Amino acid sequence: MLRAVEALYQTLLQHNLNLPTDGFQESFWEALNSYYIQREHELKETTTINLLIEQLGRYGFSDPEPELLQSAIGSLYAVTQQHWQPEKDAQPVLKQLAEKGFRMALISNASDDQDVQTLVDKAGIRPYFEIVLSSAAAGIRKPDPEIFWQVLHRMGIKPEMAAMIGDTLNADILGAQRAGILDIWIYRRVTDAQTLQQQTAIKPSFEIQTLAALPGLLEKITKA
Repeated sequence: MLRAVEALYQTLLQHNLNLPTDGFQESFWEALNSYYIQREHELKETTTINLLIEQLGRYGFSDPEPELLQSAIGSLYAVTQQHWQPEKDAQPVLKQLAEKGFRMALISNASDDQDVQTLVDKAGIRPYFEIVLSSAAAGIRKPDPEIFWQVLHRMGIKPEMAAMIGDTLNADILGAQRAGILDIWIYRRVTDAQTLQQQTAIKPSFEIQTLAALPGLLEKITKA
């Protein structure tokens, strides 16, 4: 992330913004981390671009051009996108579910919609999803039930006919429960104490260790 912020800063300099050599990157980094904490409490997604606008305003650059903002934010995420990879079982499981007739959508908590869309395309999984909705586009974050209801409404599906599969207890699982959707928790990457603590308060309806276990579980659920 520090290299990503450096890339954003260099792009701003290339667009002839006379920013100080000391201070701006540190200020943006601190604001970014504060934003990450704040949004978890408010469940509002104001986006990284709006954060950049605010930071530039503090340095006297008001009303920056949209092209400049997109270029700078693009430089930021071009660095981080190099480090995202799909799980090995993602493609085969999505293919299997699609062949079984399951309709699928993706909801992502993220501060930039274009970043999410790029990562989905990079992973080669877009054909499996009818909708790819980010919190940046919706303006709200999981576990707010409204973001789940938006997707279900667009797909014409009632909550009781849907299932949410996710790896984050306080976003995916809690959000699904608030929205009246069946919840399935993938726990393969649970190592931190905070998640284990959350598990004492948030009880998943179903648990699987890997995505590869999902088709079999769904088959049992639908037959029950």
